[in-house]
Amino acid sequence: MASLPEIEEMVRERLDTSPRVSGDFMDTADYDATEALRVVEIAEILGVSKQRADQLRREPDFPTPVDRWARGHLWAASDVRRWARTHMGGAARWGER
Repeated sequence: MASLPEIEEMVRERLDTSPRVSGDFMDTADYDATEALRVVEIAEILGVSKQRADQLRREPDFPTPVDRWARGHLWAASDVRRWARTHMGGAARWGER
């Protein structure tokens, strides 16, 4: 499995070449487009299947998407990590806030 920095670099590379669709989603000053994640990257970070990541993103307490691209929603990596600390094993697995 790839390390978190490697995954983040893959995301940056994909976003640089991905078609984008404009849209208003979550208005957050913390949002950095280079840290946006698709469901597949969320699955890699959480260590679950893509299907399970898709199920998790539909949970009411999962972070709100920050943007949209041609093939789906994007989530801020920091929001997903914060959610994972609370719901997927705590600070021991995901680090302190």
